[in-house]
Amino acid sequence: IRRQVSKALHVEEVKDHLRKVLADVESAIFVEKGFHPRENFRQSLKYLRKELKRQRIGFDEVKGVLVELEAQLIGIVASNFKVEWWPLHVYLVGAMFCFVSSSMAHTFSIISPKANMWWWRIDYVGIAVMITTSFFPVVYYVFLNDLAWRNFYLSTITVLGSVVACISLLEVFQTNDYIKFRAMFFVAFAITAVVPLLHAVMLYLPLKNHHFTNIVLYELVMGFFYLFGAFLYAIQYPESRFPGKFDLFFNSHQVFHVCIVLAAYAHYLAVREAMNWRYAI
Repeated sequence: IRRQVSKALHVEEVKDHLRKVLADVESAIFVEKGFHPRENFRQSLKYLRKELKRQRIGFDEVKGVLVELEAQLIGIVASNFKVEWWPLHVYLVGAMFCFVSSSMAHTFSIISPKANMWWWRIDYVGIAVMITTSFFPVVYYVFLNDLAWRNFYLSTITVLGSVVACISLLEVFQTNDYIKFRAMFFVAFAITAVVPLLHAVMLYLPLKNHHFTNIVLYELVMGFFYLFGAFLYAIQYPESRFPGKFDLFFNSHQVFHVCIVLAAYAHYLAVREAMNWRYAI
């Protein structure tokens, strides 16, 4: 738009150039799927107003054409873009697998020593699966315009998640001597999310987009619940401080599970905010 408008000398030429933009936008949609016409259009309007003022052309004279152009842009987006739901579904399936495996482990681990060993392994694998799948929707939607970074982060977390799941199956990983190590191990794995989050903050926070700001806030809330729950689980508070008082209710293990559910919900809100940002749903 900038290149075309800069060539305009009077109102009619401006109108003609604006109409030609539609063809460029439509082709750009198929070349770069992450094209965001609404934001680009607002930036172009700002530039256009400045350019028309410089050339002493009344902005109101072409305002009608601009409104028509925006309506056509939205129509193009609606007809050529479909909402990608699969990243959200990946996360939901991963979260459900984690919750179901945890429920099964707590229910059937008392059957026998062998059952205890295997069910807790499945439980730890479920945690690894949930952390891995949590990356998919936010990374996919936030880096929708950056195909290379999006694929890099998703492939990296998939490999790391597979390694963590394999380590979780080791017999030594199940012993009580490694209770603090287990907590720190999964926390360290989850903290790898800081890398793409900081990258996204550097890219999008300067734009002052309220959707992205909300995403960051939801992710911070999620991180708080994860860390708080893992911390209590690692130090086994309050039962370590008050022996016998929290054997049935409100012990660290139970609080940990509540924190995980709250963190999962906060992450879900972040995902929906990201989808609303990219697809306006």
